[in-house]
Amino acid sequence: MQKHLMDIDLYHLYKKWYDGCGAFECFVHSTPFVTLKNYPDFVLKDVCFEQDKFTEEVLDIISQHINPRTLFMMDFNAQLSLKAAYILQERSALKPILTFRQINHPYGLVFDEDAISSLISYSEKITDKNNNGFIFVLDYLRYSEFSEAIYKTKFNNQYEITEYDLPVCEMLNDLDYQQVVVLYQGTLKEDIKLYTDYLQENGIQVVMFHLND
Repeated sequence: MQKHLMDIDLYHLYKKWYDGCGAFECFVHSTPFVTLKNYPDFVLKDVCFEQDKFTEEVLDIISQHINPRTLFMMDFNAQLSLKAAYILQERSALKPILTFRQINHPYGLVFDEDAISSLISYSEKITDKNNNGFIFVLDYLRYSEFSEAIYKTKFNNQYEITEYDLPVCEMLNDLDYQQVVVLYQGTLKEDIKLYTDYLQENGIQVVMFHLND
């Protein structure tokens, strides 16, 4: 049965991400859901819920490092991050912290109908289960390079990660985290490099894993 965007309870989906985040609930933004309220209706595209080679690799890395003093982050494109978030909660009981904060727009530079379909479909599977900790979920395509011609015809809804999107060292120390494990694709984004450098400068161990999608 086809599902339409207009039939989705967007607030309910936002709450599914928000509930169970504990001290990290302040990092879950409502913007991606609120801005879909006025988005033109379309038929949501199907997504795959089955584990694949990529998510198997993610699970393997997580299983080797999971402990109460390690916080996880993954920076893949939206579809990969959302699928991995769902599977990690199912298999590893990690609560995903959704950090997406794009303003969804039909002419937006980032987050198209495929990404929106993934956001909605995987959101429906998310619960408040956080038995083994947390993993921050980032969209690698939150910003990219575009030609000047593209900028003239599109709405610029790109964004960078700021101090409001990820926990500061004082917070990590208060929560007794000693290590942050970052999984990413492509070239490491400059905003994440700045953040991980900041962590290391303040005594938080950082372990990086580059994955091919």
